[in-house]
Amino acid sequence: MSIPDYPGAMPPGFAASSLDRRAHWRSRAEQLAEELDQAAVIPVHRYRLPIRDGQAQMLPANSFGAELAEAIWLGHWQERSVYALDVSGRSSEEWPELQFADLRGSAMRLDPDHATVLAYARAMVYWHRQHRHCGRCGGPTRIEQAGHVRRCPSCDVEHYPRTDPSMLVMVTDDQDRGLLGRQPGWPPGFWSVLAGFVEPGESIEDAVVREVWEEARIRVTGMRYVTSQPWPFPASVLMGFQARGIADTPQVEQDELEAAGWYSRADIVAGLTSRELFLPPPFTLSWRLVEDWFDQDWDIPLRDLVGLAKQRP
Repeated sequence: MSIPDYPGAMPPGFAASSLDRRAHWRSRAEQLAEELDQAAVIPVHRYRLPIRDGQAQMLPANSFGAELAEAIWLGHWQERSVYALDVSGRSSEEWPELQFADLRGSAMRLDPDHATVLAYARAMVYWHRQHRHCGRCGGPTRIEQAGHVRRCPSCDVEHYPRTDPSMLVMVTDDQDRGLLGRQPGWPPGFWSVLAGFVEPGESIEDAVVREVWEEARIRVTGMRYVTSQPWPFPASVLMGFQARGIADTPQVEQDELEAAGWYSRADIVAGLTSRELFLPPPFTLSWRLVEDWFDQDWDIPLRDLVGLAKQRP
């Protein structure tokens, strides 16, 4: 069996970071304290992150004083300990040297390694904000394990960071057309692959079959896993699949999709050229799934076609 290298040449955004999480350090308070003088903090303000010139901005950890008790140790990066800290209770104007920006809107301009660490910081801050109280008894929780556990003192339950599994799938038929859909509220002409959350008691593969049927009334007859992508908007990991489907006419019978349809490669080229069709940005797993299928049987790579379309007046 052939096993591909990881990471590949172009992993999806927010994946394959050089950060070393060093999970065994999370319980070593004394060891972390010894590194504090050289440590850095990524402040997160209302889920916006400090970004300048395509890179994460960081501040010395010691400049936060007692607030560090609520900081989340992310790991070792750029030869020092790096923390995330929720500073939403303070004014962002306290740090005029920082430029807080939306991560999703900035992803295309970010260095991939920096984007991954920022996504990690955002995801952890979101989890902490959602678990300030115990889901069992409602009591306030407190931070432990360098920010990777919240314990409830009232009932002694430990809460660990969670992420919601979701699937994305590029379905193709026997004519080698790809199934794309669009949601209500998306910009005109924007189409993407089908997606959905995995439900309790359900395998990821079963979620692919169910979601494609629910959203477009297309039967999936086979699939293969491609790759995954962390997606901290707010707290998911996306798992991508290529699948085969029966070439029935897609039917949209619920409110998740506004429309769905089969697209040949020629249809996509024509839509990009006329600027009547737009695809997800290249840092997304959605793009990667469309690109992998498209580039299998077209002379010009999809990335180049999109670049040419943007250059046309």
